[in-house]
Amino acid sequence: MVKDARDHEMHAETFAVSVRELRSIIKALQNDKPLIAVGTTSSRTLESLFWCGVKRIRGLDEASSDNLTLGQFDWLHLNVGDGRHVSRIAAFEALVEGLDDNDVVQGKTSLMIAPPAYEFKVIDHLVTNFHGK
Repeated sequence: MVKDARDHEMHAETFAVSVRELRSIIKALQNDKPLIAVGTTSSRTLESLFWCGVKRIRGLDEASSDNLTLGQFDWLHLNVGDGRHVSRIAAFEALVEGLDDNDVVQGKTSLMIAPPAYEFKVIDHLVTNFHGK
């Protein structure tokens, strides 16, 4: 066990979300509907997709890549300058641009969400049964 969460090496999780579902999320955000994630994996996926969208907007990823990747603390350098002002909608739109509804956006994330250092960018509410030992 570590005393400081930043010293913990976060495990990676894979994610896959259909373009159709991402477009539904974009529409909900455009209509000012709150985004509620059920479970920590769902919240981590949505937050990771946001940062992958920021990477794409800033030209820091391979737009043709089939798999997105996000490291544990990648968000820190993405959350400066122009990256700080990217909207949720713009980040998701960057990921679905040129794709069909039946396509899937997939990748791997090691994002560590540890408030107060990390501020949620996508979700408005989280329902979870997360508990420690």
